[in-house]
Amino acid sequence: MASTNTPVSTESATRTPTNTSPRSGVIPSAKALRPFLYTTPVRFPCPLPAEVHDGLAELEQRVGEDVQGIVRSLVNYTVSVHNARTRATGSGSATTVSVLNRRRRAARAWVLAILTGRVDGTTLHTLTHTWLPQLIGTGPDTSLAVVPGERLVEFLRGNISARVMDEPADNLVPHAKALHGLEVVLGIHLQAVRDQAAD
Repeated sequence: MASTNTPVSTESATRTPTNTSPRSGVIPSAKALRPFLYTTPVRFPCPLPAEVHDGLAELEQRVGEDVQGIVRSLVNYTVSVHNARTRATGSGSATTVSVLNRRRRAARAWVLAILTGRVDGTTLHTLTHTWLPQLIGTGPDTSLAVVPGERLVEFLRGNISARVMDEPADNLVPHAKALHGLEVVLGIHLQAVRDQAAD
């Protein structure tokens, strides 16, 4: 009996599928560029939703004991940015001990505000008018701290996220909840920073 199998051409067997939508089940080409998702500015009414509070409780449990490490990393980052700017412009001076102490206090206050989900008007005003100017060294003109402030938000997002995801786990749902709470709070803080550009 003759075979009824239809020959498959080499071309059709090796052709790359063109449908790469999430539902297609096709893995997109490694060459396809995907945009990096930066923190999204958020306008959230107070109080925060319950799921955000749950995430913040998880976040506090996972990184609360490492606040000093986060603060140290943030201050070191601001110093490295300052030093790079000094080298590029050929002007400026080394960071003094008194400036470092002010930055440490500002960094600690901001990190604690993030971990406890403080997004009230007083906290946001202090962030944009005190903590960021002290961390960045921009002075009373809050609009000068907008772009550097955005970079600090992203730095903290990465630094804290790394501490949340610092070891393997059988279940990553609690980690995801913690990161959700973190990103909501940082999004609200970022919106307050960007609002200074319009003032």
